[in-house]
Amino acid sequence: MGKLRVDPWLYYIAALLVLTLPLRWLLAALTAGVVHELCHLAAVRGLGGRVLQVRLKPGGAAIDAVLPGQGRELLAILAGPVGSLLLLGVHRWFPRLALCGMVQGLFNLLPVRPLDGGRALELGTKLLCPGWAERIQFAAELSVFLCAGLTAGAIFGRAALWLLGIGWICRWLWRKKPCKAGRNGVQ
Repeated sequence: MGKLRVDPWLYYIAALLVLTLPLRWLLAALTAGVVHELCHLAAVRGLGGRVLQVRLKPGGAAIDAVLPGQGRELLAILAGPVGSLLLLGVHRWFPRLALCGMVQGLFNLLPVRPLDGGRALELGTKLLCPGWAERIQFAAELSVFLCAGLTAGAIFGRAALWLLGIGWICRWLWRKKPCKAGRNGVQ
């Protein structure tokens, strides 16, 4: 494996998060992030690629890798969000981890350039329509449009999340089972 580089600002952000967030949520988010990046690394290695460098930054991790072919690169890009979404399978035992994995996986699939979804959209456009992607730069234009849409969605708050269905998934993950006992556990 290549070199590991850590941005010095990451230490400040980590200290701020430790001081402000509940430890259980922080550990769940960190574990979901590690699973996400390990899925990327496993895909690169499994597809015959080579990892040159892993950079840990305040906005997340960036993996510089060499893969033989754009199709394999696309699979390696999508491996992270798929791994994050697979964490939904452990929601019964680790609900925080499942929620953090789901949010991270869906967020990373957004077709905005620095995220996995934006990179996958750009690469997929180059694979399917190489001449068209070069002339129009569709992926870049769509990323700008989607950033504006996400900003507008964030302004409107919870309504945007419910429209996307995330609110319903959260309710499903944390639904309460009816208790057979009385009010205080005594019948």
